[in-house]
Amino acid sequence: LYHIRYPFADGSGDVIIATSRPETMLTDVAVAVHPRDDRYKGKVGKTITLKNALFELSKASLLAESYPELDNLLALMVENPGMELRMDGHTDYIGDPKKNQALSEARVEAIKAYLVSKGIDTGRITGKGYGGSKALYHGNDPEQRKLNRRVEFTVPKMP
Repeated sequence: LYHIRYPFADGSGDVIIATSRPETMLTDVAVAVHPRDDRYKGKVGKTITLKNALFELSKASLLAESYPELDNLLALMVENPGMELRMDGHTDYIGDPKKNQALSEARVEAIKAYLVSKGIDTGRITGKGYGGSKALYHGNDPEQRKLNRRVEFTVPKMP
């Protein structure tokens, strides 16, 4: 059994997903967030970064390496049919702010479109782009700056 951890952005814990077949990570989810599971009590409303939601440079086109991460998220939503997501897209702060804003919005829409194409109701997912306005890191270090380019999700509702 393989465990995949989605850390909460505030460091308060993890969502743990277990799968027996990490190459598919779609239908083999054995453990997911469950509202009656004390390990996840109070986690609704916490923000989780999709660390492996990867895009072509300066585009909203998903890279194939993103699918295992998105399939885990998909499986979590399938397992929890009342679960809703709020997705937030971010870029770094370098470049034209208007283009960064549009890119962050397009990347959120790309992930939403992927989940909807796999059967998730569009009404369960909302999203917003923030461009570079909510950067985690400032400065010239490219390794830190790339951490600003992210998509996060929050679970506002888990019945």
